[in-house]
Amino acid sequence: MDKAKIYIMRILGGYGNSQILNTALEFDIFTHIANGANNIEELAIKTNTDKKALSILLDALIALNLLKKQNDSYCLTPISETYLVKDKPQYMGDFRYTALWAYEGMVHLKETVKTGRSVQRLGLENPDSYWEKLGLGLAHFTRPSADYVCRILNDLPEKAKVLDIGGGCGIFAATLLKHYSTIDFYQLDLAEVNQMAREFLASEGIDVDKAHFIDGDVKKTELPKEHFNLVILSNICHHEDPLGNMELFKKAYKTLVFGGKIIINDFFVNDNYSSPRFSLLFRTMLLVMNSKGEVYRFKEYKEWLNVAGFKDIEIYHPIPKTYEDVAIIIGHK
Repeated sequence: MDKAKIYIMRILGGYGNSQILNTALEFDIFTHIANGANNIEELAIKTNTDKKALSILLDALIALNLLKKQNDSYCLTPISETYLVKDKPQYMGDFRYTALWAYEGMVHLKETVKTGRSVQRLGLENPDSYWEKLGLGLAHFTRPSADYVCRILNDLPEKAKVLDIGGGCGIFAATLLKHYSTIDFYQLDLAEVNQMAREFLASEGIDVDKAHFIDGDVKKTELPKEHFNLVILSNICHHEDPLGNMELFKKAYKTLVFGGKIIINDFFVNDNYSSPRFSLLFRTMLLVMNSKGEVYRFKEYKEWLNVAGFKDIEIYHPIPKTYEDVAIIIGHK
């Protein structure tokens, strides 16, 4: 069969591969193997699953280059050993929450394209749980952005007050507190999400008392005027329409001291919506899940930030060790 046909078949069948990996992660297959349970008998007991069905799943993971087989024993590959074993520093299994959120929505893409309306709203049934899991899923590729911010923030005051609006799992809190131990860090998010962030900070070896958590809605919670030196909006703007983003930027401007900065970490598209690749695909996911959401262009960010009062807009791209679609934008008050 020619390569073009195989390529199309792989696209149409891609959902199956995601479910194979998700099921393996649900049963902690890679972690069990890393801990020594490497044959079908041991793994079936550890996972409380049907032996034959489990063996088919394990063999499918071989086809995906996530396992190897030596006689009757299963072994990890370099990819699964590095990224899919729990408690490893680069574990990214929680990204499945983000991927499955997208999968559930994409089932309705045909209907959305016909009507122009989102069919499944973001976290509508259990919003706290939704945002908590999404925060975990986003953490693995947000860390490089947080690291990069620390590299370019060369004038942050020693006693700076920093606010992360919608901080999720706390990746910016953990990263900045490691680099700037004397700053006063605040995170505004839902109560359940903030609790997850506390646990994340503890897992990173950071004193949880170094961070202050504000339980509330990112748009409705009132913030003090001219109080913070730095405001962070990471992976928030693509959930909002232009008006929502301008409101957030104005809110950030009011709560910043003069000389303060806003930092935006998010996906972007080029001016004619032809790249980068992931952002183009991500726009369809937002389409079915969130009628307000969109992936925006640099010129739109600049316009909204200027309207809010920010000057000297800086754009940093690409960001090392993360998606080519991610950029950091800084505005000055």
